[in-house]
Amino acid sequence: MNVKYSANFGVGYKIKPADGLSYHSEYNNLKGYVEDILEDFPDGISCIVTGDMKRFEYYLIVDNPFEIGLEISHIKVCLDDVIDSSSLERDSEFGVVGGLLAYI
Repeated sequence: MNVKYSANFGVGYKIKPADGLSYHSEYNNLKGYVEDILEDFPDGISCIVTGDMKRFEYYLIVDNPFEIGLEISHIKVCLDDVIDSSSLERDSEFGVVGGLLAYI
C-alpha cells in the first residue's frame, strides 16, 4: 500500500463549522459546504484540506496572495467577509496555514 502526500498551504484561517451546523446531509465534508458558499464570492478564495484518513482539518485561503504585492490586509478583510456571512468559525489566527494531506 502506497501512501501519498500532498502539501496544502496558504494565507488564511483554519476553519471549523459553527456549533450546530449540520452539513453532512447535503455535502460529503466541510470542503463541499465551503465551496458552495464561495460561489457567491469573487474567484481567488479556496478551501484546502490537511490530515489523514481519520481526521481532517480545513482552511480558507486566498489563492496567490502576493499577486498584487506584499500588502495583504485586503485578504484578511475578504476572508473575514466569507466567514462572517456563513456558518463557519475561525479556528486559528490569520496567517500562513496548512500542512500535509495523506491518502492512499
